[in-house]
Amino acid sequence: MKNLPNPLPLLLTLGLCVLTIAETKADESVSVQRLKKTKECRSCELTRAGLTGLDLERADLRMAVLFNAAMNGVNLTGANLVGAVLHGVDLRSADLSGANLTGTDLRQAKLGGASLRGANLTGVILYKANLTGADLTGATLKHAVLDGAVFCGTKMPSGGEDNSGCK
Repeated sequence: MKNLPNPLPLLLTLGLCVLTIAETKADESVSVQRLKKTKECRSCELTRAGLTGLDLERADLRMAVLFNAAMNGVNLTGANLVGAVLHGVDLRSADLSGANLTGTDLRQAKLGGASLRGANLTGVILYKANLTGADLTGATLKHAVLDGAVFCGTKMPSGGEDNSGCK
């Protein structure tokens, strides 16, 4: 009969992995609960968080990490998102009117139909972001990275419409 390796170390490692994952999910849930209650979550880890349709008017999300978060239809009017990471976030039909997004990473974000009227987008990264039907009227786009961004029926800061990305 062959000597089989002791399964105990493997089982302990697997158990620790499961506990770590469960703890991480619990932390995310606590962050989401805090955000909903106080509208403040500076430097929070909200990766893949489900925030669809929430009222986060004037929320403080400075330096928050919202990588691939679901935020379609969310109200972020007047919110502070300075330096936040919103890479791949779904902000379709969201209201970001008057929000401060200075230095925010919005690479590959879905902003179709979103209102960014009067928003501060200074230094924002919109690389490959989809801005189809978005309203940027009166927004500040100084030093913004727009490479690969899709503009179709997009109202630009000047009030004109950009259809350069329409197929």
